[in-house]
Amino acid sequence: AKRVQAVAEIRLERALEVAEKEYRKVAQSTEQANLGALHDLLPNEGVMETLKIAAEEAEMEKVKQQLVDQAKTLYSSLESVRNLELANRGADIQGLNEALTVALDREITQVFVERATRRREQLRCIDDLHRLLSQEDPDMQELEDAVASATQRGVTDDVLAAGTTKLEKMRGCESLETALMSTSVDVLEKAIDDARTMKVDRSLIEDAQRRLVFLRAQEELTEVMRGDNVEDILACIENATTASVPPDEINRAWRRVKQIEAGSRLLKALESKDVEAVEAEMREAEKVGLSRNMLEDAELIVQQIKAIEMLKGVCGETDKKVSLAAVEEAVEFA
Repeated sequence: AKRVQAVAEIRLERALEVAEKEYRKVAQSTEQANLGALHDLLPNEGVMETLKIAAEEAEMEKVKQQLVDQAKTLYSSLESVRNLELANRGADIQGLNEALTVALDREITQVFVERATRRREQLRCIDDLHRLLSQEDPDMQELEDAVASATQRGVTDDVLAAGTTKLEKMRGCESLETALMSTSVDVLEKAIDDARTMKVDRSLIEDAQRRLVFLRAQEELTEVMRGDNVEDILACIENATTASVPPDEINRAWRRVKQIEAGSRLLKALESKDVEAVEAEMREAEKVGLSRNMLEDAELIVQQIKAIEMLKGVCGETDKKVSLAAVEEAVEFA
């Protein structure tokens, strides 16, 4: 009986030695492994089974209870580590919590607890992302925080990619909606380009493109009205009408066309030195709002023409008194 007992004790000691090495090996691997890395961090089932059988035999053969208790404790620790690692590899946060509670009761090495705790935080992040992505219109700040938290904790699940894509899309929408309120062509163009990259809804991009066409037409119309090229203004009026630029702006452009045309006719009349024609064109030019300076210049030229005509008229008079009075009047008028 003593010999059997001794053999059982030796077997138990050997099993304990092997199991302790296994425990240390797994602990070291766990410490070096990143979450999600393809490392085998599970204690060897064969080593565990050998230890269990050796402990049972030793207990039957009345081997020192301290040695048996040590074996039982080590087996429980290995079992807990194995269960904890299996839970780490799953997505069941409740199962992981239960395995972690058991592990804490058995006082396993801290490195296993830390790994499980990190994995639990990851699973919570994943749950948060799933919850937010299931909503039709999630809060952007909450989603941003969830994505940042998941990234910080090393989540590699596909849901993080989905959350990132959704967040970019929401940012693109927000940026585009803000740009739609702007009157800057450059701002809206950039927002549209960004929105395409972020795969913003096509309907919103199309709204922005229509707004961009409108702003360009409006901007071009404003710019071309600073010049005096009637053809260019007419082309911009056509574009502006198609782009639904407000009627009052289009009317201003038409008024500008009429002013340019009136100014051109006035200049031709002035070149002809036909006072009646000039005065008629001045009246028409005044109706369409030709600049006051140009009308005043035309009025001055008309007065000069009249003065010249008066001087010419008196030059042929034979009555010196009449001629002198007429000259004085003409000079004063001029």
